[in-house]
Amino acid sequence: MALPVAAGAQPSGLPPQEGAQPSADVSTAAELFQQGRVALEAQDYARARALLLDSARLNPRVGTFISLAQCEEVFGLLASARTHWKQAAQLADAQGDGRTAFARERLAAIDPRVPRLTLVLPRDTPAGTMVRDNDVDLGAASAGLELPVEVGKHALAVVAPGHESWAVQIDLGEGEKREVRLLVGPLTPVVAPGPAAATSPEVPPSDVRGPLRVVSYVALGLGVVGIGFGSYFGVEAIQGKNVPGCSGDSCNGTGTQLRNSALGDGNVSTGLFVAGGALLAAGGVMWFVSRPSILEQ
Repeated sequence: MALPVAAGAQPSGLPPQEGAQPSADVSTAAELFQQGRVALEAQDYARARALLLDSARLNPRVGTFISLAQCEEVFGLLASARTHWKQAAQLADAQGDGRTAFARERLAAIDPRVPRLTLVLPRDTPAGTMVRDNDVDLGAASAGLELPVEVGKHALAVVAPGHESWAVQIDLGEGEKREVRLLVGPLTPVVAPGPAAATSPEVPPSDVRGPLRVVSYVALGLGVVGIGFGSYFGVEAIQGKNVPGCSGDSCNGTGTQLRNSALGDGNVSTGLFVAGGALLAAGGVMWFVSRPSILEQ
């Protein structure tokens, strides 16, 4: 579908003055414009719009604005097309371009089709509040104004300092006018800091090796002493079996007394041997466990 720029006029606006050397921006803008027109004729509207927008940014021309408006009108971006028809008409009028009437005619035709949106904020809206439409910041100053917007869905959001965000989604058709009363979200809850956890000074782990080593030495020493005394009483018991006044199992009064004493020494010896052995065994175990190489692995 061929889209005319304007009859009898240069597509990129007024031609450069005779003998003037175009700047790099102007040359680039002209090339972007030509490529944009090719994409527009091929109905590749997304690419055409991107090329024409870049061309208009580098060198705003009447023909560029007209081509942009044509592209966006077919693409369904009515508000953007309205803007570029208006820019084309104003620039053509300022430059005495013959396409002023054409641009104004197209502006008048598209204007009723563009939806209008009026946003109303509460009176007590906090300072610094931002209003967004599809992630585009409109600014709080836009509230109350009738804004030309695109057809389709609009995600509206209100972001106020110290408040949670508030959002609503609406859908606008061609020529529709809508007033939306915005709200400020609830105050952001302030979480009070909890009491600081009591921190006890770090206590280094107790080293049981030193006390255990001491106890092991004590146990070993007592075991040796017990066995020593057991040996002594054992010898006394052996010697006490051969006492005067006893022949075999028969003893007189003195012999009986001496033999009973020897038997007592034997019992004491046995007890001391058992206790001494147990202390030696316990002391040996404690000494082995208390070695640094064992606890530090």
